[in-house]
Amino acid sequence: MLRTKSVVSPYRGTSDRRMYGASAVRVWNKIVFDGLFMVCVSMYLLLR
Repeated sequence: MLRTKSVVSPYRGTSDRRMYGASAVRVWNKIVFDGLFMVCVSMYLLLR
């Protein structure tokens, strides 16, 4: 019982950290792609 607990808790911590990292990367990608989209639209409107 104690052995399974000691094995499960670090695994759970790493999985939680990985999920947090994935959500942070998703938010960062959304910010970057929104910025690139706005730059492309503004360049298109300026060069039209």
